[in-house]
Amino acid sequence: MKKLTILIALTLLAACTPKRNSTQAQTNVATIAGQAIGTQCVASNNTASVGTIYDNQGSFNFEAQVKALLSATISPNEIGSISPQGNAQTGVRFNGLIKLDASGNVVAAQSRLTISVYDSIWLSNQTASNLIQVIFDPSKGSTISGQFNLTSGDGALLLKDQYGEVRFQGKIDAQNFSGTVSFQNSVSVVGGSPASGTLGQFFIQRCAILQ
Repeated sequence: MKKLTILIALTLLAACTPKRNSTQAQTNVATIAGQAIGTQCVASNNTASVGTIYDNQGSFNFEAQVKALLSATISPNEIGSISPQGNAQTGVRFNGLIKLDASGNVVAAQSRLTISVYDSIWLSNQTASNLIQVIFDPSKGSTISGQFNLTSGDGALLLKDQYGEVRFQGKIDAQNFSGTVSFQNSVSVVGGSPASGTLGQFFIQRCAILQ
């Protein structure tokens, strides 16, 4: 009798315990390109949490364009050589966090992005003091805006500060955020008109940057 009482009690307890319903839990989560915005995923070892800006096609005179972007604050003569290849020791990388709301708009206060330039000068000693970085952080005066179509994933990310703006135009799909990077400087340390143009293509896994 005692065993029967315990069995009944356990059965009732199981009946009263709510079960996790993954479908119901996702009902109010916004999606973009068919994936929940906050979906967790594991970045592959070769890309980790860092994105790449590159020009494998040689379409944009990559090194000259990178130096043009940086000419808002640094003379091109102070910058070493930069490879356009995405897997080279020198090159341009980026990382950060882009927060989207349920309508696909960028939430500026919760977003940030850093573009890092690894040139031959950095490669010779690989110290932080030789790493060139362009940091867009709203808490430090930068402006981040943008909007993405929740169905197609097409959209743009616009980063601005007192030196100019950088635009990531592209598409978010189930795995990646990729497209083209362009820029428009508002100042120049070398004189003449501020530089502008297309920097190259970009690629990053969506789970490494999108929330």
